[in-house]
Amino acid sequence: MRWDARDNVCLEAGWNTLIKGTFARIAPDAPTNRDNVNYFYVQKMVRF
Repeated sequence: MRWDARDNVCLEAGWNTLIKGTFARIAPDAPTNRDNVNYFYVQKMVRF
């Protein structure tokens, strides 16, 4: 999602899910937590 607040300022937010398949669950040194992972981010960009 992106919102242009002004001509030189914008705000962005996003969400992503990493769905672990077989390789991610059984790879060497893989974490024991087998749940999927959700990532969320917010950023502000100022252009000069």
